[in-house]
Amino acid sequence: MKRRTILIAGAAVAAAGAGLAAWRAVRPSSGWDEDFDVIAVGGGAAGLSAAATSAAAGASVLLLEKEPQLGGDTLISGGNFNAVDPASAQNGLQPDSEALFLSQILDSGAGLNSPDVAAALATGATGALAWLKSLGMRFLPGVREIYGGRFPRTHKPVLPRGEGYIRALLAECERRKVQIRLSSPVRSLIRAQGGRVLGVAVTDNGAPKLIRARCGVIIASGGYGASRDMLKTYAPDFADLPHDNAPGATGEMILAGRQAGAAVMNMNLVECIPGSGQGSDGQIRLDIAPTRMIMVDSRGRRFVDETDYRTRITQAILKLSPRRCWSIADSDTVASYDLATQKSLHRGLHAGTIFRARTPGELADLIGVPPRALGRTMSEMRLARGLRTPPFWAAPVNLRVHATLGGLKIDSRGRCLDASDLPIPGLWAAGAATGNVHGANRLGGNGINTAVVFGRAAGEDAARA
Repeated sequence: MKRRTILIAGAAVAAAGAGLAAWRAVRPSSGWDEDFDVIAVGGGAAGLSAAATSAAAGASVLLLEKEPQLGGDTLISGGNFNAVDPASAQNGLQPDSEALFLSQILDSGAGLNSPDVAAALATGATGALAWLKSLGMRFLPGVREIYGGRFPRTHKPVLPRGEGYIRALLAECERRKVQIRLSSPVRSLIRAQGGRVLGVAVTDNGAPKLIRARCGVIIASGGYGASRDMLKTYAPDFADLPHDNAPGATGEMILAGRQAGAAVMNMNLVECIPGSGQGSDGQIRLDIAPTRMIMVDSRGRRFVDETDYRTRITQAILKLSPRRCWSIADSDTVASYDLATQKSLHRGLHAGTIFRARTPGELADLIGVPPRALGRTMSEMRLARGLRTPPFWAAPVNLRVHATLGGLKIDSRGRCLDASDLPIPGLWAAGAATGNVHGANRLGGNGINTAVVFGRAAGEDAARA
């Protein structure tokens, strides 16, 4: 490394708060401690997809994860994956298409996402799904519509939550000889002045290192839903809500990308979903199948279309006075949920945080809403929402921060763009670290597919660089 570049790297490392003097003390005479073709930052579906794809293209790849385990938000997610299924019409469902998928992404985005990037997701999800299946990832037969999904195109894994994705992608990374290092937080990006991103400054098992990326760095470290400080800065209305994000979703790499010259956008946009209350980590939800449940307010009346976009449902809940509402489903619907969700529901039942009763009147007494109004609402929605089989369940709707929608601005190949919409050489991003894929609202089921689609695109593009 030339002296000019060393000085630039030193300035970047100092900005990370690690202390420039400490980094200089361990820096070898050559300037770099290690060299790889591609460095992927983040161990969820986006980072693992990027690493596996780069390695398959012949690159030497290092994956850095700041937490002591892989998985990130993918591992604790619902596992749902939206992709157009050409066979859906043959199974009696409304025909789906990439054009319809794209129109719904753009409509829900309300003009705040990039059309070319949204198109890359809509057209790339089916191929990404096929790639995952080729790696051994297994899905249940058929497609379904989930909360906020707006269309039955969601594929549900056989294994609970996101476990299957991490297993399949990790196995592929190991097969491709990707080096994976846990407990290794990246402190900053290193970029030549006005030039390409050269590598990263990282704490590797307690030791500060400078690691060069000959082709580039891929930021796939997630959003900032677990960072109260970042929420207070960018989305203060949501800072005091509980969240269901992985503990590592604290957004440092988005800020590192911005410091390296990348544009960020939509940092004020946050997606909430119903869940358990403050102080509980369980996903206690009855809205898994939105066409088979209802939401009622404190008067026992429906106040929103349960199949609407998540952002609109959140806004409707926030407008309630008092802000108290319930989701209600019958026992057949609960029995259709995956075992992990059923386990959380039964835990809530025994803890007294959710309720179950044989009749609407009894359920109304338990949750404190007018029995006559709730009975009338449930009777009106009996056929439309499948409220047929007692006992009936009711869970309080506690909003939780589920995803942050802001982040680094990318193009359709995952390249990070600067303020002039020009690609920054050597820098890519994928997954929840990006900010122009979804816009104002993320469709239910569009989390993991975004990670895999743009993880693959970034990994392929970086390996060619």
